[in-house]
Amino acid sequence: MFKFLKKLFGLETIKETVKSVKSIVPSKKMELDLVNDFRRNYVMDVTKFEKDWVAGTGLDSFDTNINHEWFGAESIELKDGKMLLHTKYSPKSFNGITYEYCSGIVTSKRLLLHGYYEFHVTLPKGILLDPFIKLSSGDNSVTVLKGFSDDGGEYQRFETMIQVNGTYAEKNIKSSLINDGENKIGCLFTNDKVEVYVNDVLVKEYVNKDGEKWFDEKVTITMSNSHRSDIEYQRNVESTTMEISNIIFFRKP
Repeated sequence: MFKFLKKLFGLETIKETVKSVKSIVPSKKMELDLVNDFRRNYVMDVTKFEKDWVAGTGLDSFDTNINHEWFGAESIELKDGKMLLHTKYSPKSFNGITYEYCSGIVTSKRLLLHGYYEFHVTLPKGILLDPFIKLSSGDNSVTVLKGFSDDGGEYQRFETMIQVNGTYAEKNIKSSLINDGENKIGCLFTNDKVEVYVNDVLVKEYVNKDGEKWFDEKVTITMSNSHRSDIEYQRNVESTTMEISNIIFFRKP
């Protein structure tokens, strides 16, 4: 992997670090206003959903690259202070093409900034899923966490990925780090470096050694519970639910 990253990015841009390093952000501090001098700036409030979030990507009602997936408010449920993202078999036609599954996807309307992001999420259970959490800024992005379940409903792998200035690198995350219930997924998102945490374990660090511009000032969150393209033409697959109980953002000073 190290040789791959050196070839892809160059040593000056990005480096591999030791895996499974304990989080530099102790979990007990997450309830405080300050974390490593970062100030808490946002906490998810589903009563303000229409102000802070939009159903889908904010651009289209369907995925133009694949015919199985469309985005609709009917796959988003707000309950007990949580955001529930569902997948369900619900065929709908757009421009004469039938999209079979309604996916639960939300995108932030409230533009946040560089800092530390924390997601409290329970991953969906079902066949051929690829749920993800993504932070985007300008043309570049960090997929903080993405899972891939097989046709038996078991997750085969999890990964994190950074895409900057036309290049990308990804890293598999040990399945043993992912809980069957709620998980705490963290991401330090700055122009100097990106760090990804899973349940207080540092799983990946990307370091900007050249000091080039990676991200714009504003950051957009996208969270998705959707099916992999393999689901196309399969009918009446059971609905699934991805549960987000909280999102906390600590702003960089």
